[in-house]
Amino acid sequence: MTTTQECDLVDCKPQMLAVTEAVVRQGEASKHIIGMFDIVYAWRKRSGARQTGHNYAIYLPVPGGLRMQAGFPVAERFADAEQVKCIELPAGKAVRTAHYGDYGKLDVAYRRLEKWCTEQDIDIRGKLSWEVYGDPSEDSLQNRTDLYILIEALQAG
Repeated sequence: MTTTQECDLVDCKPQMLAVTEAVVRQGEASKHIIGMFDIVYAWRKRSGARQTGHNYAIYLPVPGGLRMQAGFPVAERFADAEQVKCIELPAGKAVRTAHYGDYGKLDVAYRRLEKWCTEQDIDIRGKLSWEVYGDPSEDSLQNRTDLYILIEALQAG
């Protein structure tokens, strides 16, 4: 069993992240995500960077698939490495829902979020989206994943 919480609009603060990046085919992100996190965690061990939050997976539709980034928040900006880049997730307004349960069932939460956005007349086609993975639990039903879709980025400055 999985559960998806209600959807809402939230204001997001900018978030500095250490990520690795790949372009993947639509529907194949799950085949790549563990290896991508392995790259970023190996870099963290070598660099001594301080992780300040949970893991993120970021998606942006591109021709032929998704530009996918996987990583985690860091305490301070750093110089890009060969496979790991420092990016800032922009501040802005996003739609959000929470999913509890198996990661393989995240599509249920996405469909719920898409339905809610349609009901609210919010266009999310082609928008930046991300997942924030809570602390894993031995009981997969307790795994929390927050899903966000940025609907309005705020300009810096």
